[in-house]
Amino acid sequence: MTNLIRIKKGLDLHLVGEASGELSDVTYKSTQFAVIPDDYCGLVPKLMKKEGESVKSGEAIIFDKRFNDIKIVSPVSGTITKVIRGERRKLLRVEIESNNNNAQTLFNVTDLSKKNIEQVLLQSGLWAMMRQRPYDIIPEPGKTVRDIFITTFDSAPLAPKYTLLNNNIEAFKKGVEILSKLTEGKVYIGCRKDNLIETPNAESYIFDGPHPAGNVGVQIANIKPVNKGETVWALDADVVIRIGLLFNKGYVDFSTIVAL
Repeated sequence: MTNLIRIKKGLDLHLVGEASGELSDVTYKSTQFAVIPDDYCGLVPKLMKKEGESVKSGEAIIFDKRFNDIKIVSPVSGTITKVIRGERRKLLRVEIESNNNNAQTLFNVTDLSKKNIEQVLLQSGLWAMMRQRPYDIIPEPGKTVRDIFITTFDSAPLAPKYTLLNNNIEAFKKGVEILSKLTEGKVYIGCRKDNLIETPNAESYIFDGPHPAGNVGVQIANIKPVNKGETVWALDADVVIRIGLLFNKGYVDFSTIVAL
């Protein structure tokens, strides 16, 4: 059974400048990329590579000083050209020049035990893309998680309607299956009525109403609030798809869609 939740109060803004929704392949491929540690809330970064060293797509270049198993990986194959630091030598970004040869780091995805799944997610960089509630930080490895919440839509004004989810439903369902093995509780999926996704490994909820209906925090509060001493995880659909593709292909697919 699918549940319906109405969000009555919010920001139903109609702004000019929405993306057309037409999907186009890029004609120009950038060769310059950067990994920015500040994108990962709660990370205490330590560099694993030096300027001039080569890396493969999915290869670790940063680890967390507090939890050494948490890795941040390169999204492309190429060479580290610059390591930019700020005050007190804070690591601001690692710049990488792609060589476009698409060499991939492979992971063991045949073992679907909880321990191996956790290690694959940690080593592939996808663990760092998840969020732990409370505090909205990277989940602590090995910590018991009550439930996992996934939002499949962005209700913000001018948010793109076309996302990775449109052509990757099966990869999304695979990602949900993998996540369901990491909690003794449930996986909850927040959807719009016109894009309902149901899977035996999760419980789906339809959210009707204006922004912030798509925010995972709002969905958690309306489905099953977090009580004192409890921990839950939160993900968006794109991260779930990447997890599914990883366990289907054996490597991390960093393809993405941006709205212009």
